[in-house]
Amino acid sequence: YHNRPTREVKAAEHICQALGIKAIDVPVPYIMEVLELKLAGYPVPSLFGSSDYYVPYRNLVFNTIATYFADIYGARYIISGHISSDPLPDANQAFFDSLEQLVSRLKVGEKAIAPKFLLPLKGKTKADAVKLGKSLGVPFEWTWSCAFDAAAPCGHCKPCRERAEGFKAAGIVDPVIAFRLPAP
Repeated sequence: YHNRPTREVKAAEHICQALGIKAIDVPVPYIMEVLELKLAGYPVPSLFGSSDYYVPYRNLVFNTIATYFADIYGARYIISGHISSDPLPDANQAFFDSLEQLVSRLKVGEKAIAPKFLLPLKGKTKADAVKLGKSLGVPFEWTWSCAFDAAAPCGHCKPCRERAEGFKAAGIVDPVIAFRLPAP
């Protein structure tokens, strides 16, 4: 969506290619963080008091798009990587249960399949997710968490800090930001 780091997009494309999965780029330039909406001149009165980095209804929009593609490809599952610390109301089990019920009511056609929404990491911490990723052989060196587009992660933004904390708590060296950690 609007202003996502190019490195994040490239990382996702690289991982899809390595897994033999077709990457589908769905431009949604109108999806913006509150700060971007304000700078673009939108009044956003309902969002006063929310974080400047909040994206209104992000998970609803993205999971609706995912549902569209699930229908086209006949996918039975839509998997989201939300962890236990995700605080937003559209990142919890109740939201996904409601969305699943809605989607099942909207299916059309005798062979239509209403996909199930899976949240395999929902009860896990960032450290748990890192440990699981390590055990599954996730190529962490291909991943990108930094909020900014640069040659290397900044190490200071919230996603960089959360990533560093997750790897540290898991006792695993992050190959992407290891250069920013002090030597043991």
